[in-house]
Amino acid sequence: LGYSPKNVPIPAKDSYLKTLIAKTEHFLKRLRWKVFWAQNKDETVEELDVKESFGFKTSKTPPKHQDLDKFEEDVYNLINSIEFSEEKTNFQKKLYKDLETLRKSHKIIVPADKTNNLYLLGRDEYTKILTENVTKTYKKCDAAAVDNINKTSAVLAKKLELDDKVEMFTTDTCFVTL
Repeated sequence: LGYSPKNVPIPAKDSYLKTLIAKTEHFLKRLRWKVFWAQNKDETVEELDVKESFGFKTSKTPPKHQDLDKFEEDVYNLINSIEFSEEKTNFQKKLYKDLETLRKSHKIIVPADKTNNLYLLGRDEYTKILTENVTKTYKKCDAAAVDNINKTSAVLAKKLELDDKVEMFTTDTCFVTL
């Protein structure tokens, strides 16, 4: 289609706001942790009764800090005051039109392995390439093997007190890059 990979269409209002709020909450959570650790910098981890997490993120939420309350309120008010414009440039209109054409096509969009290129493939061609690439490196195992690995991992995670942070092995669908 002749587009640069940097041409990203403007997201819908709802998805934009969802992402903005999630990223804002993540930022404020990190900020609260920074304040917490700055105020408790002289105390050791043992004094604060913090257990080793071996690099896994904590599931705990940071304590609220009264000095950040007004800032957090202002940030959320800033998000509430955002107004969206329905104006689109000719380029954006063309981008949306071409995107709809891609959505309606029955081809699969496959990313390249080492470049930002995207390729359109038919379903049969993609399935053939996927099968060839997956079966040359991996072999299929039965559900009992997966269950055994999950049970062993659960015992190890419980022993290290990481059972609230480690997830089960899941069966994901595979995909291929060209």
